Amino acid sequence: EGEGRESRAEFADREFVQWLAGEMKPRKGGAWGGREVSAPHNQTYEVAIATLALAEAASSGNKAAVELCRRCLEWILAAQLTERRPAAWKPVARTNPYHGGWRYESSQETSDLSVTGWGLVALAAADAAGVEAPGMREAVDDALAMVGRCAGKGGFFYEPRTSPTNDIR
Repeated sequence: EGEGRESRAEFADREFVQWLAGEMKPRKGGAWGGREVSAPHNQTYEVAIATLALAEAASSGNKAAVELCRRCLEWILAAQLTERRPAAWKPVARTNPYHGGWRYESSQETSDLSVTGWGLVALAAADAAGVEAPGMREAVDDALAMVGRCAGKGGFFYEPRTSPTNDIR
């Protein structure tokens, strides 16, 4: 950090956490634990990346980041393709091959490996920062099951059993 420079936590609060607080918007039809969800964006990638950054700020002691991280985490949990999904975002039955994953937007009804990976990383980061929301364990279990359905000979499918496998995935 060096002499005369602000701390990493101060920089994160001033430049990132405060900006994200202003970007948080309710997401139509989304709810988790009886509370309307909000996030800085409606794309799962962006919400997951914001969750990672907020988890880092929260673990550095930034109190505002803790609540913002929880709000993003609730959006991620609500957007997951499960039977726990809000009615407006169309719950997904456990028998559906896409169950447990995520896709680019909360309104989509299929999931893929890359977005599901980001969802898992966001859940892990929030947990490591001590930010919790009901249903996190179930979300991880369901996401790992979806990843398992993407496994194939020689690699992974982008979607469960729908595309060629490769070792990149």
